Amino acid sequence: MGKIMVSYRIRYRNMEEEDIASMVDILNELFSGEWYREITSDFFNEKLIKNPYFSFNETFVAAIEGEIVGFGIHITKGDKTDFLHSLCVKKEYQNKGIGKELLEKIENGAKEKGEKELLISFSAPGYFYYPFGVDSDDKKALDFFLRSGYKINENYYGEGIYYMDIKDFSIPGKILEKERKLEKEGYR
Repeated sequence: MGKIMVSYRIRYRNMEEEDIASMVDILNELFSGEWYREITSDFFNEKLIKNPYFSFNETFVAAIEGEIVGFGIHITKGDKTDFLHSLCVKKEYQNKGIGKELLEKIENGAKEKGEKELLISFSAPGYFYYPFGVDSDDKKALDFFLRSGYKINENYYGEGIYYMDIKDFSIPGKILEKERKLEKEGYR
């Protein structure tokens, strides 16, 4: 029996305050277990949105028919330290290129600002503090970042376990073509 193909349009855009509840729902869906402390919209707002390093312009959501199905948060600490704070996609939408697209949007934004490196930390999701990072027990997520070109920085203590050198990064032509086509269709 063959696979059933499902077609839907994914809209990528900057995060808005109205997206917080949906983003919190995704976090609480993805991270569960006895060690995880479920977070609330108030907690998300207090620990992330009010963080002086947070910017709505560096945070992206993926939506299908208005429903937020994924998001990526980019934090710039100080002058030149860029972190991928979090990259989350609802389970039923994983492995469909949404996480990759969100990651590329964050990488492109960092590159446009002149950043040379994007760091990802290991962390425990139950402690939603800066920098949030990747659960070190999540092999699927770790493999995703390695496949996406990130390297393990064994000499870096503390923040930034995975990194990608983005100074020579350029947006692939296929992606640029796709963006132009979607812009013509009314997406930005």
